Amino acid sequence: MRLVTQQQQQRTQLRAQWQKLHALVPPSDSVALPERLTFSPLDFQSQGRQLVRWQPAQGGGELVLETGWQAVAETFSLLTARGMQVPAFSLMAGEGALNFTLRVEQDNAN
Repeated sequence: MRLVTQQQQQRTQLRAQWQKLHALVPPSDSVALPERLTFSPLDFQSQGRQLVRWQPAQGGGELVLETGWQAVAETFSLLTARGMQVPAFSLMAGEGALNFTLRVEQDNAN
């Protein structure tokens, strides 16, 4: 009788372990990841933002824009969507717009 009880307990434990392992298996339907946009400095020539200069460097470069305040935050979002990081930037008041200089680098973490 004790042997039967042990077998039942082992089956219950094995079933619980199997359910935990089964939960770790990825779904059979592949999940579509959003397609990453490629970086182009021309993407930053838009309403409220004007490309002044692009100085390419290995893995990135320096992007200089004339922009208004509203486009500053959007610029960071656009760069992130294109797999770029901004390790340094500066904002200076210009004639009717901000001079926005960004050092950009490819985000190799993704």
